[in-house]
Amino acid sequence: GRLDAGYSLLKDLHLNLGYEWERWDRDPKYREVQTSDEHTLKTSLDFTPIDWLLLRGAYRRSWRNIDKYVPQAHDAHIVTDIEGEAGPAVAELQGQSILLRKFDEADRTRDRVEILASITPIETLNFTATYGLMQDNFDKSSLGLQESRGWSLGGDLTYSPRPWLSFFVNYMREESKYDQLSRSRPVIGNVPTATALAPGCGFSDPAAATSNVTCDFSDFNWRSINRDKVDTYGVGADVSLIPNRLNLRLSYSFSDADSIIDSFNPVAPALHPPTTGATQQATATAVRYPLANTNLHTLIAALRYNMTKNWSLKGEYRFEQFRETDWATDNIGTSGLTTRPPTTDTYLGARFLQDYTAHIAGFTLRYKF
Repeated sequence: GRLDAGYSLLKDLHLNLGYEWERWDRDPKYREVQTSDEHTLKTSLDFTPIDWLLLRGAYRRSWRNIDKYVPQAHDAHIVTDIEGEAGPAVAELQGQSILLRKFDEADRTRDRVEILASITPIETLNFTATYGLMQDNFDKSSLGLQESRGWSLGGDLTYSPRPWLSFFVNYMREESKYDQLSRSRPVIGNVPTATALAPGCGFSDPAAATSNVTCDFSDFNWRSINRDKVDTYGVGADVSLIPNRLNLRLSYSFSDADSIIDSFNPVAPALHPPTTGATQQATATAVRYPLANTNLHTLIAALRYNMTKNWSLKGEYRFEQFRETDWATDNIGTSGLTTRPPTTDTYLGARFLQDYTAHIAGFTLRYKF
């Protein structure tokens, strides 16, 4: 739902106020939160002191509140062992922590600030600059995404030397930082129940002679600071081949993105005998990951023909070229890591992001009122 209202405070100063409500309904058999509601209050000011200048400032504040979070909602759909050696108790031990909150289902407050300046010094030339800030807080998430911050800065320049011809160039820089808290929760098999356990471990079957044990130590936490930097460049032209009848639009854009994950342990992981040892300690020790890069080239040629006042037909050709370098997937082949001897396992679709080149054609018939 959405409600907006505007009021002119002065001749050249206009105030806008608004409210938005968004509800998500999820299947409780698969997702931890069945229903979530988010409420947003927004305001903006438009200031036009002179005809060729527009200044705009906007602010949005959002709240998302979660009443009930069920961490084990998906346990019934986990395949723990296709040979049947692992039972439901192990699935419960290996399930997600009751402290974890997934970012799309967690309590969140969001603040967003946007500033825009549009300058038209002459009728054929326009320049628009935008700047934005955003911050998300997940204060009630003990584990999971804790905070995210980001900013963007961009500009568009349009030049129309003739009534039937215009050129445009644009650029956008975006940077985001995500702060995430995670925990290593190793499951140890065949531990004698008579053995004294360190605090933080629990049996799957305390009555058995040996049991599977899940360990949940706070010093096995690690923090990840994810940083994304994206530069997007664009250029294009609009050509009116037949005034008010046939229009051609050509555009090219290039996007280059870098991602890096810097992980560290707030507290050094310790040994917790008799359950966890050096292997589990090493697994819980955070490391800094290499840089990952993706880039995308997009070329579009679109021809629109206005058949009548209401009907139009558009034909479009799109060329895309995507390239990525990612330490997490580059060395995964169908039989395991390509940097190691092949295994007997098969990894289907291991590289979910692959380089591709695509040619796309489409037609659209549109009717407007």
